[in-house]
Amino acid sequence: MRGKILAVLVVLMLISTIYSAPRMAVGEIFGRITCAYCRRAHEYLLTHRSEWEDSTVLIYMHTGSTDPLQVPGNAQRYSYYSSYYSMGYVPHMFVNGNDGSSGPYADWVRDFRATGTSDPTASFVGIDVVSHTVDSIKLAVYLDQPGHDGDYFIIAVLCRNELSAGGITWYWVAQKWLSSSGRGDMLHLTYGDTQYVQYCVTLDPGWDPSKTYFAAVVAGPTLPQVQNGIKVNMAERPPYAYHVLINRKKALKSPGDTANFTLTLTNDGRNDDIYHVSLVEISAPAAWDARLSGGMTSFDYTVSSASRCDVPIIVNAATRGVGKYMIVVSSHAISDRADTIYISVGAQPPVLLVNDSGEDVQAKYCQFFTMNGHQYMYWDTHEDGELGSFSTMGIDLVVWFCGYDSIEGIQGSESDEITNYINLGGKLLLNGAYIGRMKNSDFAFFKLGLGSKYDGPATSTTLQGSRDISQFRGYTGSISTAIRAEKISPDPMFAANTHTAMKYGDGSSAGIVREFPSSGGKLIFFGFPMEELPTLQFRDLMYRCLSFFGISGVAESKNALPSSVALSVAPTPFNEVCEIKYAVPDGKSGELSIVSLNGKTVETVNVRGSGTYMWNAENLSSGVYVVNLTTEKGSASRKILLVK
Repeated sequence: MRGKILAVLVVLMLISTIYSAPRMAVGEIFGRITCAYCRRAHEYLLTHRSEWEDSTVLIYMHTGSTDPLQVPGNAQRYSYYSSYYSMGYVPHMFVNGNDGSSGPYADWVRDFRATGTSDPTASFVGIDVVSHTVDSIKLAVYLDQPGHDGDYFIIAVLCRNELSAGGITWYWVAQKWLSSSGRGDMLHLTYGDTQYVQYCVTLDPGWDPSKTYFAAVVAGPTLPQVQNGIKVNMAERPPYAYHVLINRKKALKSPGDTANFTLTLTNDGRNDDIYHVSLVEISAPAAWDARLSGGMTSFDYTVSSASRCDVPIIVNAATRGVGKYMIVVSSHAISDRADTIYISVGAQPPVLLVNDSGEDVQAKYCQFFTMNGHQYMYWDTHEDGELGSFSTMGIDLVVWFCGYDSIEGIQGSESDEITNYINLGGKLLLNGAYIGRMKNSDFAFFKLGLGSKYDGPATSTTLQGSRDISQFRGYTGSISTAIRAEKISPDPMFAANTHTAMKYGDGSSAGIVREFPSSGGKLIFFGFPMEELPTLQFRDLMYRCLSFFGISGVAESKNALPSSVALSVAPTPFNEVCEIKYAVPDGKSGELSIVSLNGKTVETVNVRGSGTYMWNAENLSSGVYVVNLTTEKGSASRKILLVK
């Protein structure tokens, strides 16, 4: 897909003296093949090409229904700007940010030749290339001087040279990024801030990068004054560069199924390169098997410049469980870089955690089930996509948390799967602050499926378990940090099997439970985001939910010694310092060691019982490291990625 990504990042600029960005001269021509003035201007510029092509942004916009090279939308921009130009239709040139004199295009070329790229009337708008790959360019746009804050517009085009049409060889605008008004995309520039704009470009098959240019200009705050421009040859890439993508990172399957992934290596450099790809198992059931194409776990792939290579990855999920893997990609030419992508596969996982909030609110859920030894598969619907069919997989428990998502919500296909899951005997814990408001009109899901009724937003932030349900009797909690919660009560139609499980401090219903006697299915539905509860209250409520579902939970004991070896590392990837949590059985001692992938031990620490070790990797190079815990009762290993 051709498109762009706009992102704003505030950057604190400490500038001792004010300086100005070099200005790139900008020329712009609008015309039709039938326009004699356009053709003469174009022929002149081709004749004098050597004088300007390396230091000038020249944008030629073809317009008119009879022009075989027209890009849709050019006519609108042509019409908009024509009212500003003293020369009328074409040609019109910009020089040093101002409209040129009434002289012809030859004067424009001579004016630019006299000043060169280091124009003494340098611009107060800076535009720099931040990164440049074979299919994307990222620009930084900023103000070098105070007093010029305002709304500016950036216009970008992809031009291909030497295309013939109508008996003339043209510079063709093949791809462009303009707003609906034709002015470009607005950037609000403030002195001291930087805005980043990234463009995704596509070089069609057979295109010569050396004859293809990306050009961008910044105009404003008074239109159509152009302040600066930049031109990049698509062949001007570093000798060695690459990027890695994968078509998906997670898959949900039934035992015995195969999960297929595709890793795409793109060589962004000018030279051919060899990429080493390794597939490393982090944790997986013993009967599972994961391989690259050809049945190997590591292989070297040769990729030509500006080319791509697809690497199939196959995971055979032979039995029930969850498999986690790490794909490590390195370049033979770039020795100090390693890219890591994590993938995971769930085959009828015992617990499925579904984050439908669009935010990173999963920590308490993941920590709870990890702490209690429950194997789970984590899925983020906003990052990993819709789950697809999961209702018939035999998953023991689904925890679906929606947070404050008030835009997308539970989709239609997801509603169907949730309804089918609990009707077939599944156990579902559902919670969120906007589910009632967004889904109460969905009769089949909200009323028939969940057996619930939406009573409006909640006004109380305290919680107390209902006396009617033994598992929740005596529970108290607070969601004082929540920005919204809902009143969810049982629908009278299903009063026999649906009951209030939780109440707010004012006595209104905060959530329900529902049982499906014929299938054994059970539902808990709370109208508040559970993650807003303090940690101990969250865990207490989770234990009560598991008890209602008939699923055993391992309760915490502050005084108990760990009975098995445990090891966890976070965050990963990390930049400098990471946290290593360990547990040695029966309070005895063990050895914590950290080893690089080439086998070199970089750190060794003696530990006892349970604790935390903060590992500082400030003086080590980026890469994958293995953390090992060795004890008399067993050992554990975790892989972690250091990125600088």
